Amino acid sequence: MSNEKIQLMISEYFDGELDKNKEALMFSLLSGDEEGREYFKQLNRIKTITESSIAEFPFELEERILRNIQTSSSKPVQSQFFRKAASAVPYLLTILLFVLSLFLFNEIKNYKAESDLIHKQVIYQSRVIQLMINALPTTEVKAGFTKEITVQPTL
Repeated sequence: MSNEKIQLMISEYFDGELDKNKEALMFSLLSGDEEGREYFKQLNRIKTITESSIAEFPFELEERILRNIQTSSSKPVQSQFFRKAASAVPYLLTILLFVLSLFLFNEIKNYKAESDLIHKQVIYQSRVIQLMINALPTTEVKAGFTKEITVQPTL
């Protein structure tokens, strides 16, 4: 088994996450692996040092924490002002975006009206051109063998 897997098993053992079935396998693997035994010894030393250095929880600490919580609830007026001002910022941004959207909606409506007017003018001009073309007199085209083409209007 690789050294990394043995170290992972050792770490799980000290964390209390290793199954009892795998503990026997881990100790049998450690019997033949010097580097794994050193890693096990180091983690065991760390565990014993941390367990011995844990101090008792003093009862006065709880009272001090509660007193600090009570005194910290009375904050200065200035921070309350900034808190209220900070809560008003989203509302102001919402109003600003609403006004901006109304302005842009109005501008788009104006552009649409202008484009409709231009479209009507183009249709009108197209009809006028068509009438002018239809109002031209008809022509008669005569072709001869002399490489000349004669175009004469017939009125």
